[in-house]
Amino acid sequence: MDLEVLPSGLKTVVSEKGGLEVRIYYLECLAQATYIISHEGAAFIVDPRRDVDVYIKDLAEHKLKLKGILETHFHADFVSGHCELARRTGATIYFGPGAASRTQFTIHEMKDGEVIELSSRYAIRAIHTPGHTPESVVYLIQEGDKPLKAFTGDTLMIGSCGRPDLVGSIGHTADQMARLMYNSLWKKLAVLPDSVQIFPAHGAGSPCGKNLGSALYCTIGTQKLTNPAFHYQNVRDYSMYASLMSSIHTCWHGFGLMHIKACVYVNGSQFRSTQINTLIWVWWSESRCNTVPIEPPYSTHQGAD
Repeated sequence: MDLEVLPSGLKTVVSEKGGLEVRIYYLECLAQATYIISHEGAAFIVDPRRDVDVYIKDLAEHKLKLKGILETHFHADFVSGHCELARRTGATIYFGPGAASRTQFTIHEMKDGEVIELSSRYAIRAIHTPGHTPESVVYLIQEGDKPLKAFTGDTLMIGSCGRPDLVGSIGHTADQMARLMYNSLWKKLAVLPDSVQIFPAHGAGSPCGKNLGSALYCTIGTQKLTNPAFHYQNVRDYSMYASLMSSIHTCWHGFGLMHIKACVYVNGSQFRSTQINTLIWVWWSESRCNTVPIEPPYSTHQGAD
């Protein structure tokens, strides 16, 4: 297998006049984004990957205290670093509604609409957005009651939305999830001000959506105009669109055969295999690294630490 070391992935920093910063880390081989949100010396991280040293280093360099680890949903396409970050920093792990019964570690399960404090000026509100997965949640940064930035996970991405057909193994049909996604898009996200910036979990090349754009972030207003997921204003038509979107890949989420660029992590280092036909799953324990070319648990969060 031809392996090469990947870079740390810091792409850019989005700053506001009031001092709010969003640091964007992007892992090209998985088209996966991680974000550090900071203000007044406090920080939250969204969807961290397993190799957490780059985050620990940046937090220290910028004198930031990590208050929380925000997971938008259970990820089946990469191994998360939330457990190690929690152990090394003392930060709380946050997930959406319904997640606690399916984790093997301590979390704070957010309620729909629940608000946590980022700083004296900004807060983070959880918006439950089932559709891609049952526990999916969007984290909305707000100043007072004014929404500013939404970390949308795999619910809303640039040019598409999350596929609804990936959780059949835990008892949810694609049609059921498509109906939930429709409600999440129209009743939870479309009602946000057009100026709200969205920061998705994945970009172009990810199997989690169809025809994803390469931009790192965008606005709700632009997505309502250009994203096909917002072009279907009744649930029946949207379900038909979702079924077509689900057929673009020959795999189901994280399982089966597919021709991809995949990431492999060994002892904390990242490597890329340019062409493989079997998705290799890697997860860690304290003493060993296992690679398993067979169906893993629904979420690689189980046993990720």
